[in-house]
Order: sequence, then C-alpha cells, then structure tokens
Amino acid sequence: MINKVEIANINTSKLPKLDAAQNKELFLKMKNGDKNAREELINRKFKISFKYCSKV
Repeated sequence: MINKVEIANINTSKLPKLDAAQNKELFLKMKNGDKNAREELINRKFKISFKYCSKV
C-alpha cells in the first residue's frame, strides 16, 4: 500500500489530518488547560510523527 506507515499496529493513513485553523484552535484550548484538546492534538499529530520516523 502506498503512503502507508504502520507503527505499533496504527495505520497512519486512516488518521485524520489537521489543518492550520484546527491546529491553532486546539493549541489555544490546550494552552488554557483543556485536557481533551491536548489529547486530540497529540493523537492527530501522530500521522506527521510516524511519517517522519519512517523516513529517518
């Protein structure tokens, strides 16, 4: 499968992408102490992290 990176049985091609506006909104919520926003931001950044790790 093209563009598929799988680490720890997580297929990153199925993770939702995060656009700039969503990223900013979640970051501001996280900065103000919203733990759910923090978890969502972390989970949605997995795709970028996994793709980077696969290229190293």
